[in-house]
Amino acid sequence: MAWSTRQTSSVWGLAVSKETPNILSREKVNKFFNLIPNFTFTAEDYRDKVIFGELMYLYNISLSTGGDVYYAEGGDTVPTFQYGYMRRLVKVKEPSVAAINFTSYASGYYAGNLDANETSVSEDFAVHIPYDVLINRSVNPAYRIDPPQSERLTIDLTGMLPYLNTTGDIASMTFTGMELSKQLDDGSMIVIPGLNPYENDTYSLKVDGGVPVPAIGAAESVDDGSMITMELYPPLPFSNEITSSLDLNFSFSYTFSNNMTPPHRYLSGIHPYDYNPANVIQPQLVDGVMEVAVW
Repeated sequence: MAWSTRQTSSVWGLAVSKETPNILSREKVNKFFNLIPNFTFTAEDYRDKVIFGELMYLYNISLSTGGDVYYAEGGDTVPTFQYGYMRRLVKVKEPSVAAINFTSYASGYYAGNLDANETSVSEDFAVHIPYDVLINRSVNPAYRIDPPQSERLTIDLTGMLPYLNTTGDIASMTFTGMELSKQLDDGSMIVIPGLNPYENDTYSLKVDGGVPVPAIGAAESVDDGSMITMELYPPLPFSNEITSSLDLNFSFSYTFSNNMTPPHRYLSGIHPYDYNPANVIQPQLVDGVMEVAVW
């Protein structure tokens, strides 16, 4: 029994597109090998949807990529003889990441100023996701940022307090939550409701890599080493509306010492999630090996 590269990726639904059968989507790979919580491929699913055989075949399906090896649920140890075998070289498309380290930007680039006499403020920092820019069919599918179909978007925020607290005037900085807003054709914004459940299929919001925190009502202290990670799972809200856009508004509250001459500073501005490598780490292709044995 033998399979072609096209059969083992396009037919199984792992490929990024029909035009790139040997390039696998990371999100699809994670589902296929049960690497996503609350999603399970059973042994029966593999036999029905992958093997396509009327007999009760045994199987061993694996993917090696980036130093990791994944095995299909319910697989058996490969026998020493009399089995069908396929081994194919593939690429795995790793999704994009907006890794925003504020200390790499000029002092006023993502900062707003507050009068030195003020002692507190609450403000937002936004990441803008322009669907009309991302859904660009002229970009090769292997390198396209494609949240409507099969790719998550990830935003990492680091260096927040060191970027702002250059004079030592920030007494405390607290991450208070995240809000999603849809930008309409006329430029106005509407808030997307329903973010209270924070164990869901829409997003994951973590601080310092810990357990998920709620998008609404968070109260996480920010220090010099803090990292906020937001993952949006496909399909993104309203991503089928090519002319619309999505804003992720990260909210922070600050308290300041009131004896500083320079204005106090807080995070402000809008960071674009686009095809500019200065803004976003673009999708990358990683070598992999897919192996299938059936008997």
